[in-house]
Order: sequence, then structure tokens, then C-alpha cells
Amino acid sequence: MRILLVDDDPAILECLKDALELAGHTVYTAGTMRAAVDSLEALPIEGVIADGEFPGFDVSQPPYEWGPYLTAMIRLAGRKAILFSGNDDLVEAERRAGGLALVKPASIQEILQALNGPS
Repeated sequence: MRILLVDDDPAILECLKDALELAGHTVYTAGTMRAAVDSLEALPIEGVIADGEFPGFDVSQPPYEWGPYLTAMIRLAGRKAILFSGNDDLVEAERRAGGLALVKPASIQEILQALNGPS
């Protein structure tokens, strides 16, 4: 699966990217909403794993809760979307909305299970 990881923490992006690539996925990364949107427009993305809070279009602004908006857009486009956040309230809200959500930190097994399970 071609996956877009969206998180403002470079260490998380690198660690998850390596693990998902070892599992056979092609992984692209984005650290802001602008980069995520650009990637979605330019690349053949099949799924997204998005942090709940990350910089928007202007990285000088504090992080905002973009993850739920991004995952909702992805689901509407018929692609796999997983919210990945340390914010329990965001995770619960995503689940109540019918979305997939994992609490940070999640194991790579939990992430792979979410990717391979139903949308």
C-alpha cells in the first residue's frame, strides 16, 4: 500500500516509515498540512496515517487539530485513513465518527493491523 505519514515529529516519521517499509509498504512523509495536501495531489496515495495535531499551512503558527479534518477528507475519497494521536479526546472523537484511530504510542503491530483491517 502507498501510505502518507503526516506528523510534525521527524523521529516519529522516520521510525514509522522504516517499519512500514520493512512490512512492504511504500511510504511518503509530510510534516505539515500544506505538505500533506501537496502530497495527496501529486502522489498515488492509498492510505494516510495522520497525527492529530500538527502545523497547518503556515509552520510559524502553533499546531492545530488538523488530523480529524485530514482523515475525514481521505475517507470521503475512499482511501484508508488512520488518526494517530496522543490526544485521547481526538482519538475518541474520531472513533465516534466511525474512523480508525490509534493512541500514541502504538506498536507497529497495531498500526499494521489497522492498515490491513476494514476501513
